[in-house]
Amino acid sequence: MDPYTAYCKNNLYYLFASRQDWELDSFLFMAAINEFLGLEIVKAISLSFCTAKELRGRAELLPPVLKWQYCIVSITHPTKQPLHLYWRDPLDCIESLFSHPFFTNEMDVTPQCSQLPDDATLLGIILSSDKTNITNMTGGRVTHPLLISLANIKMATRNKASLYAFLLTALLPIVKFLYPVKQMQSVLEARLVHQPKIYQAPTPLHSKHAQTRTDLQRCHSPRR
Repeated sequence: MDPYTAYCKNNLYYLFASRQDWELDSFLFMAAINEFLGLEIVKAISLSFCTAKELRGRAELLPPVLKWQYCIVSITHPTKQPLHLYWRDPLDCIESLFSHPFFTNEMDVTPQCSQLPDDATLLGIILSSDKTNITNMTGGRVTHPLLISLANIKMATRNKASLYAFLLTALLPIVKFLYPVKQMQSVLEARLVHQPKIYQAPTPLHSKHAQTRTDLQRCHSPRR
């Protein structure tokens, strides 16, 4: 959650004092870039842009980043801390991997199924998760990061961590229940992980999962 949300309700330009404050800072920032690009040593590099405006225009043409969503999970049994669930649309993650230009020649899109139309293929989805420490010195936060990838990507390419063939699609919370019987705490944790309905997440989350399964039944191959 954005820690400055409360301030933005009264001031849209927070962390700046006002719109004028924001415009001045933006102008000074752009002016500094223009001054840098005007240096003779920089001109000798022959960049594809000559001004801060051109640079900003190119940046705005970049594909948008995958949007994170957030909610507080509601459960029936009390816990030590509220359960915060962060996730990104898995279909968006799959589309991002499938359309990534780097994987164009590293992906097998020939379906092993004669029942598919000529212009369709099958995508295999790989999910991976393991308990991971997020912080050690500031509270010992732990979570189950859920990674997603495509089985169509060649194994040698997919297994290289530097190529980012696995995308983080969710951070599943690890809950500590305040239950008097200690043995039951592990049972409740297992139910929370293996029975998604207990999350009582917003309806759009469940509908997205259903839509993902439907849409992936038919997916056009990328142009070569």
